[in-house]
Amino acid sequence: MKLTSHQEKALEILRGAGGTLDYQSEQYAFAAAGAPRSERIKMATAKALIDRDLVAATRTKEIRGRQVVDQITLRPAATDME
Repeated sequence: MKLTSHQEKALEILRGAGGTLDYQSEQYAFAAAGAPRSERIKMATAKALIDRDLVAATRTKEIRGRQVVDQITLRPAATDME
């Protein structure tokens, strides 16, 4: 399965974070608190990884009447790709 460079970097970031990241609204990305811009995963990249079953949306929250992904976690298949 061919991944974009952003998707590969996102998987690398998730592995480095122990497999789970929360959405940081002040950073507009999934990241560890205070993470530099280079260590953030944008929502579009996270959704692409969810669509490919490499990442799971493990928590959502309601914002303006819609369920929005609030936490992502690596699936076992993604950890095997290292």
